[in-house]
Amino acid sequence: MGASQSELQAFKDPGPAVTEERILRAIKSHEKVEDVTILTMEDASGNVKGEGFMSALIHLTVEAMVKGEKKSYSWVVKSTPRDPNRAVMSLKFKADEREANFFSSLLPKLQDFLSSRGLSHMLPNFCSVPYSAWNEDDKVLIMN
Repeated sequence: MGASQSELQAFKDPGPAVTEERILRAIKSHEKVEDVTILTMEDASGNVKGEGFMSALIHLTVEAMVKGEKKSYSWVVKSTPRDPNRAVMSLKFKADEREANFFSSLLPKLQDFLSSRGLSHMLPNFCSVPYSAWNEDDKVLIMN
């Protein structure tokens, strides 16, 4: 179930996952405020980018002013890879889309449901996800 030549030719590079505009949206969403200014943003992965089979991983450190308070973030940004062969497979399986939807929609509902029944202890621990989106602007999952 590899990528066909026509799928590879039709693939459009989504561009870099880490842009100041995207990270600014993520911080605003995470902090639930509009007053955010990014001071520094650095790819902390060094020369080696984390690469999963179906996703690209980037370790990012960010410093920002949030409502006048300086805050630091150490995040892992997971996105569809820019390599056409890997990206087409990821898009075919909707792997990244499903994971983003799981963390942004299903998991919070599951947490609320179990809490309402006094059973929150039954849910395993998941990594903290400050931002998860699969839309026209963003196709990323940001994890702590």
